Amino acid sequence: MNENTTRCAEALDLIDKYLATHQKGGAYDRWLQRYDKAPSDHSDNFLFGKLVQSMFSGGMKGQVVDAWMPRMEQAFFGWNIDRVAEMTESEILPLIRRGEVIGHQPKLSAVVANARVAKTLLNQYGTLGRYLASFQNLTSLAAGLCDRFDFIGPVTAEDFLRNIGFDTAKPDRHITRWLQRMGMLSGAQVEEVLDTFRSVATAAGMPKAKADSIIYLFCADRDDVISGGVCGNMPACEACPVTMLCPTRGKQSAVQRPQKARPANEFSAKDAPRSALPIAANTVWSTAYPGMSLEAIKAVNPFADSGWLKEPFGSNGSRERLHDVDSLFSGRPSVSKARIADLGKNKGRYVAFRAIAHRNAHWDGQTLVRTQCS
Repeated sequence: MNENTTRCAEALDLIDKYLATHQKGGAYDRWLQRYDKAPSDHSDNFLFGKLVQSMFSGGMKGQVVDAWMPRMEQAFFGWNIDRVAEMTESEILPLIRRGEVIGHQPKLSAVVANARVAKTLLNQYGTLGRYLASFQNLTSLAAGLCDRFDFIGPVTAEDFLRNIGFDTAKPDRHITRWLQRMGMLSGAQVEEVLDTFRSVATAAGMPKAKADSIIYLFCADRDDVISGGVCGNMPACEACPVTMLCPTRGKQSAVQRPQKARPANEFSAKDAPRSALPIAANTVWSTAYPGMSLEAIKAVNPFADSGWLKEPFGSNGSRERLHDVDSLFSGRPSVSKARIADLGKNKGRYVAFRAIAHRNAHWDGQTLVRTQCS
């Protein structure tokens, strides 16, 4: 064990104590309890629901995905594998229009496809738990999930396994950022991130799943669990309990995100024509509607315009954007096209478009309806 690993293990223990002290109403303690059950303790429907949650966690904030899951579960029949496997494309679009599911059509189609894969596994193994137990180790299990299921890659496979009780960690941008700032990583390859973090957790005498939770909550903005993240994109070094152990304290440099080879089944010709794929990172097209053609986007957002789709997703900052949305709705739960037109030739349509893209509203076919998720 080298000095860097020992130093990071000590920091991990201090951060654990910090989170326990700064948690909101026991939220941190409850968070850790989610990993108490073994994979064999869960039902097939529960396991499938967690698989879907991991599918959507790629590219979205965890808190946003968590907020959507109750509605998604209801829309997909309580994660009933047999019923979801029978769904058709004609059943998916109405769910998007009514705002009952996250509006990512390729992933929603993959939910149905993955239910069919899960049904095949049930026929072969009896339960999904037995299928998961059929692998010799976590590495081969994660690889098997990537091979079988759409929109499950090296990072989201580990996310799924951790969420259902396996002692592993999700090598995402939060763990990568922390390890880089602690001087443990120079790159951001998934395998390197995972191996390095596992060694730190082992040195700390801590389950890897718990260590993952500690760093996620320390680096992410989960204000539902603790009073503000510390080691986020712009670190709050003045509030950090491990400042003296951090070699990059006070430095606000950009941190690389974990890199992985995109699985061949993550996007395919059937999802969107090549000309419809994102042309730049962090645009509305690539962030809110990845892999979707303009025609497909208009099915869920009738105010879409090819020019607006290419704007930076974060333009018209969140506070200003929400002010525009508030002005559009003026306290009403929904507004008509006539009301949208009242804001001017393009202003109303632009606000409506961004409200839907940012999940502040959804189009029900007749009116624009305000939602609580953003």
